[in-house]
Amino acid sequence: MRTIGISLLVISLTGLTSCANAAAPHLNPNQTTLIDKTCAKVMGLRQGEMHFDECVDSLSASLDHKLEAERVAQMGDECRRSGLTDGTQKFSTCVLDKENASPSPAHDSENSDASAPLVSASSQVGEPDIDFSGKSKSYWKMSPTEAWSREKYSCAQLGLDPSTSSFNQCVADLDANLTYEPLR
Repeated sequence: MRTIGISLLVISLTGLTSCANAAAPHLNPNQTTLIDKTCAKVMGLRQGEMHFDECVDSLSASLDHKLEAERVAQMGDECRRSGLTDGTQKFSTCVLDKENASPSPAHDSENSDASAPLVSASSQVGEPDIDFSGKSKSYWKMSPTEAWSREKYSCAQLGLDPSTSSFNQCVADLDANLTYEPLR
């Protein structure tokens, strides 16, 4: 029975990783650069490590969800401006109609300017606003408190608001992906 439970856990985690991997192609080069540098400079991971890839996958999925939520929110704003009220069938239908009528700009990496809010005016395109690399401490040598703090800063680099459930989900997903040890 325990073997079945472990097998289901591995299948579930593999499915989560597959979902995260699917998100990366939707992001533009500036967004992927920002994510790569965040995993290296904020999280203290190195390219080529399995956990670096897990970090990239997790942050890519979080950013993809953020961009999609922003797109749907804009559609809701358009429906409100047309006089519809939140929580009504007509409002929900309006949002779905708009969603079905237009391609997702967040998923159009050629034409997307979705990276603009991800980079502060003072930083270079694709650079995290915070850089812990000078501390030269590997993620694996950090205390759990410092690792949790860096996970939060990594999600902040995506422009997620720390007071939202999306931010908390990003941190939890990143932590889960980095603490997961594959069965040998």
